[in-house]
Amino acid sequence: MKTKTFKVGDRVKWTSQAAGSWRKKVGTVVEVLPPGKSSRLMNGFNRRKVESYVVEVPGKTALAAKHIFFPMPTLLQKAGREKMGSFAV
Repeated sequence: MKTKTFKVGDRVKWTSQAAGSWRKKVGTVVEVLPPGKSSRLMNGFNRRKVESYVVEVPGKTALAAKHIFFPMPTLLQKAGREKMGSFAV
Protein backbone atom coordinates (compact mmCIF):
# COMPACT_ATOMS: atom_id res chain seq x y z
CA MET A 1 0.00 0.00 0.00
CA LYS A 2 1.47 3.35 -1.04
CA THR A 3 1.62 6.05 1.63
CA LYS A 4 0.16 9.44 0.71
CA THR A 5 2.70 12.23 0.41
CA PHE A 6 2.30 15.70 1.88
CA LYS A 7 4.21 18.97 1.67
CA VAL A 8 4.96 21.71 4.19
CA GLY A 9 1.79 23.68 4.87
CA ASP A 10 -0.63 20.81 4.18
CA ARG A 11 -3.40 20.28 6.75
CA VAL A 12 -3.46 16.68 7.99
CA LYS A 13 -5.42 14.64 10.51
CA TRP A 14 -4.92 11.35 12.36
CA THR A 15 -6.18 9.47 15.39
CA SER A 16 -3.89 8.51 18.27
CA GLN A 17 -4.24 6.63 21.54
CA ALA A 18 -2.49 7.16 24.88
CA ALA A 19 -3.34 6.14 28.43
CA GLY A 20 -6.54 4.45 27.29
CA SER A 21 -8.11 7.40 25.49
CA TRP A 22 -8.35 8.15 21.78
CA ARG A 23 -7.89 11.62 20.27
CA LYS A 24 -8.26 13.03 16.78
CA LYS A 25 -5.55 15.52 15.91
CA VAL A 26 -5.65 18.08 13.11
CA GLY A 27 -2.55 20.11 12.33
CA THR A 28 -0.15 21.48 9.73
CA VAL A 29 2.90 19.76 8.25
CA VAL A 30 5.93 21.86 9.27
CA GLU A 31 8.72 19.57 8.07
CA VAL A 32 9.08 16.75 5.53
CA LEU A 33 11.81 14.22 6.32
CA PRO A 34 13.35 11.98 3.66
CA PRO A 35 13.96 8.35 4.68
CA GLY A 36 16.76 8.04 7.27
CA LYS A 37 16.81 11.73 8.20
CA SER A 38 16.07 13.15 11.65
CA SER A 39 14.33 16.39 12.57
CA ARG A 40 15.81 19.29 14.50
CA LEU A 41 12.28 19.91 15.87
CA MET A 42 12.23 16.41 17.37
CA ASN A 43 15.71 16.73 18.95
CA GLY A 44 17.24 14.67 16.15
CA PHE A 45 16.53 11.24 17.59
CA ASN A 46 13.68 10.07 15.35
CA ARG A 47 14.59 8.37 12.08
CA ARG A 48 12.38 6.23 9.87
CA LYS A 49 12.99 4.18 6.75
CA VAL A 50 10.16 6.00 4.94
CA GLU A 51 9.36 9.64 4.22
CA SER A 52 7.94 11.15 7.43
CA TYR A 53 6.30 14.36 8.60
CA VAL A 54 6.57 16.64 11.60
CA VAL A 55 3.14 18.11 12.37
CA GLU A 56 2.26 21.16 14.50
CA VAL A 57 -1.09 21.13 16.32
CA PRO A 58 -2.29 24.36 17.97
CA GLY A 59 -3.09 24.50 21.68
CA LYS A 60 -6.62 24.77 23.02
CA THR A 61 -6.53 28.59 23.10
CA ALA A 62 -4.76 31.28 21.09
CA LEU A 63 -2.26 31.74 23.94
CA ALA A 64 -1.67 28.02 24.56
CA ALA A 65 1.55 26.44 23.35
CA LYS A 66 1.61 24.59 20.05
CA HIS A 67 2.39 20.87 20.13
CA ILE A 68 4.80 19.10 17.78
CA PHE A 69 4.05 15.50 16.72
CA PHE A 70 5.82 12.86 14.62
CA PRO A 71 2.89 10.62 13.61
CA MET A 72 3.27 7.40 11.65
CA PRO A 73 2.95 8.41 7.97
CA THR A 74 0.45 5.60 7.28
CA LEU A 75 -2.01 7.18 9.77
CA LEU A 76 -2.08 10.61 8.13
CA GLN A 77 -4.99 11.78 6.00
CA LYS A 78 -5.56 15.08 4.23
CA ALA A 79 -7.74 17.33 6.42
CA GLY A 80 -10.43 19.46 4.88
CA ARG A 81 -11.87 22.47 6.66
CA GLU A 82 -11.89 20.71 10.02
CA LYS A 83 -11.06 22.71 13.13
CA MET A 84 -7.37 22.52 14.07
CA GLY A 85 -6.45 20.98 17.41
CA SER A 86 -6.78 17.82 19.46
CA PHE A 87 -10.22 16.37 20.23
CA ALA A 88 -11.57 13.38 22.15
CA VAL A 89 -12.95 10.65 19.91
